[in-house]
Amino acid sequence: RAGGLTDHNSVLFDVDVPGQKMGLGTTNMHWYQLGPDKIASTPWLNQSKFTHHPDCGAAVTGEPLPEVDKMVAVCVEAHRALFPGVPVAGWDLCVVAGEPRMCLLEVNLMCNFFKGSFDKPAYFKFIEDYFCFIEGHEEK
Repeated sequence: RAGGLTDHNSVLFDVDVPGQKMGLGTTNMHWYQLGPDKIASTPWLNQSKFTHHPDCGAAVTGEPLPEVDKMVAVCVEAHRALFPGVPVAGWDLCVVAGEPRMCLLEVNLMCNFFKGSFDKPAYFKFIEDYFCFIEGHEEK
């Protein structure tokens, strides 16, 4: 966002990967409030919804993402190369006009979904299987 020092002051837009389009946006600033006084004054849940970019007013929700499969492939390739033993990571990627078109900005090793869409049964099964795998190695 304009004037933001970190991405903690951002709007996170969901991505409809199968539909190759942008979804609704939300914020996560409430997670990053500092100080003991914030415990009682910061809401636990955030109901904000954005369909347009808050700085410039450009429509975002419903806009096509024709290169979404390539975006996913870049993140998967980076994950396999850099973190093969890490079960889950959140990759921040941008698309630019030049080459290479896909640029990784950062990886979040404690990723969270911040209201993003994902296949919950598949994810929960993956996590269960991973913990069973770890427990199996502890017993040996």
